Amino acid sequence: MAGTTEVFDLLGTSPLDYPSPAPPGSDYTLTDLKSFGARVIQDSGQYYLQFALATYGEPAEPNYPVGLDVEIDTSGDGVADYAVYTIENNGFAAAGQSVTQVYDYTANTTVTTAYTDCDMDSGVVAMTVPFSALNLPDLGYPMNIVAYAIDDYFTGWVTDVISGGPNEILYTQEFRGST
Repeated sequence: MAGTTEVFDLLGTSPLDYPSPAPPGSDYTLTDLKSFGARVIQDSGQYYLQFALATYGEPAEPNYPVGLDVEIDTSGDGVADYAVYTIENNGFAAAGQSVTQVYDYTANTTVTTAYTDCDMDSGVVAMTVPFSALNLPDLGYPMNIVAYAIDDYFTGWVTDVISGGPNEILYTQEFRGST
């Protein structure tokens, strides 16, 4: 069977916090992170940072009720400089397409970087960000990275956190093979 395997550096894991979903009619959701990782890829001479987040359970739709957010401290001062997150293209219930956005806390600007790599009925999401969106000129910059799961439909509450700590994300490649 031929296939593609995408390899990410594992940055953190979280145990199962919510063995059961929120009860019907509760007006909140309990998104539970399982793991997250990152890798650097290169395309046409430009570097991209990719984050993969996995949740317990498989939401039917990647935009709601799950919100996924990665906070990145690139300056090493302990304060997030950027937020990378998934959002529905053109706003709530507008297109059904999930995109990745980067918010720059210092400049107070947001840029949409790519469509989010996700599927319906899947608990795995990959977000792609060009180095330029994080003001990183090249490889080799350590970062403090924290992943958040958010109730993105009812409350906006953070429901789970995984701290990746200080990391230097390594350049990895996509491996292709067949058996």
